Amino acid sequence: RVRRTFIMPALKITYFPIAGRAEATRLALYIGGVDFEDERITPQEFGEKKAAGAFPFGSLPVISVDGKMVAQSVAMLRYAGKLSGLYPEDPFQALLVDEICDACEEVVVMCVATMKMSGEEQLAARTKLAEATLPAILQKIDARLEGKSDFAIGTTISTADLMIYAVKSMLGGGVPKVPITDAVMDGCPKLLKAAKAVADHPKVMEWNEKHK
Repeated sequence: RVRRTFIMPALKITYFPIAGRAEATRLALYIGGVDFEDERITPQEFGEKKAAGAFPFGSLPVISVDGKMVAQSVAMLRYAGKLSGLYPEDPFQALLVDEICDACEEVVVMCVATMKMSGEEQLAARTKLAEATLPAILQKIDARLEGKSDFAIGTTISTADLMIYAVKSMLGGGVPKVPITDAVMDGCPKLLKAAKAVADHPKVMEWNEKHK
């Protein structure tokens, strides 16, 4: 069999100048030492580009791989994990990691859905999320973590840990006048341990220092 030499593609992540849905992918590449362009555009620039049909699904983030643009944040994270060695090669371990990532994405989707609301409707929806829905799903995710180490699956950092960290960071930012904070994770010791393991990772600390 002829072995092919893998050439790392030119990568560009495009998103807003916030952590949000791009941060886990950014961190996966940075931790793995994979070079990429970190393009951060304003909402106005996004609106103009979206109107021109620049994005596959009309949303961000996107990743460009040798000039070919691909969307969907969880798919991007999985790809970045494969490039950086943070995604398991074993199919079953990969399945376990994907389960956690997809469940965390459900949390993100629930929170993002309330951004289209306003006033009392938004307050009521976020109160329900904070008091019932989010703690319940987060506790279910916590129960799925193996607990063999500080990390979600296995004994090394993976894309699942980065997704957990990103979700906690998003919740930790809070939203003025609405009751959603990372306190919804208080009953989730394994999630909190995984998030802390990521936060304490030298490369993550380095990244955060550069992007205060």
